[in-house]
Amino acid sequence: MKQLDYVIQSLRIRKALPYIPIGSEILDIGCADGALFKIAGNKLRQGVGVDPGIDMEIVCPNYRLIPGKFPENIPLNVKFDVITMLAVFEHLTLDNQANIVRAIPTYLRGNGIVIMTIPSPQVDKILEWLKMVRLIDGMNLEEHHGFNVQQVYQVMDTNFVLSHFEKFQFGLNNLFVFTKKLSSQQT
Repeated sequence: MKQLDYVIQSLRIRKALPYIPIGSEILDIGCADGALFKIAGNKLRQGVGVDPGIDMEIVCPNYRLIPGKFPENIPLNVKFDVITMLAVFEHLTLDNQANIVRAIPTYLRGNGIVIMTIPSPQVDKILEWLKMVRLIDGMNLEEHHGFNVQQVYQVMDTNFVLSHFEKFQFGLNNLFVFTKKLSSQQT
């Protein structure tokens, strides 16, 4: 990754951090190099990151990074306070998005939250230009498929309630914070 890639990644993480409670157990789907855990400070008690781009498991004092995908490579017996997907959803097909959203409640504690950042589709042209002039590597830019950000509401509707939404980075990026819907059988 180039320096500007790291800056863009850091801006997304810093936008999400205020919504992560202190001392959280965090699952970061699409964790890349584990930057969220490195920046999280006291927000992180324990963390697990999963990413298909990781070659081998990396174990650190309060987090570990696992090669692979969610939910396939995460043990069923673990629960998290927070699940993050920062600049991940736009890389997935609608079927993969739906599969992930169906699996999340199994891994999320009853009062848990899901934090997502999703760039607006017009960002792709900006990133393509930045990549063309070699200012960024563009972290899997070829996987972007012009995802309509409004579809997030439909995909997340079944199991989650939107608790916060805002645009940032001049309206080119979107932050979603969802809470898990609780049924009378869930605790």
